Amino acid sequence: MNGIRESLQKLEKQMSPQACITLDVDRRLLEEMRHLLDSFELSSARKEHIFGCYVLLQAAFRKHKKLTFENPFLTKDILDGDYLQSFYYEYACKHGEKDLVNFLAPILKQIQIRLIQGKSIERILFQRIEKFLAKTDQQVTYEVS
Repeated sequence: MNGIRESLQKLEKQMSPQACITLDVDRRLLEEMRHLLDSFELSSARKEHIFGCYVLLQAAFRKHKKLTFENPFLTKDILDGDYLQSFYYEYACKHGEKDLVNFLAPILKQIQIRLIQGKSIERILFQRIEKFLAKTDQQVTYEVS
């Protein structure tokens, strides 16, 4: 699996240049996700795709979290967050992660509601992906046995 910087660069290259978006995500969260993914027996490509989905969603939530009426970039932040979230769907489907999309769908709505309420969302996505990986790992174990 690529390093974090290389992964971010690969994702940014796949995004529309007209969007002028730089992926801005807390490095600590990215390192935690890398560590989590490395603890599961997944192909490097699958790890990279799940990591990409995580990055896109975290970046979208970070953009939407900054939304206030005092923010002079309000419209840009809304559109950037929306673009990143829609790009997540495209990216996930392109790389065969429809099960991940289905698994995350209910929690993404809850995260949006928590953002509106001003509540913390930092660990929610990480924990949900961790559950997905554990569930996927169990399914693979049963299939092999």
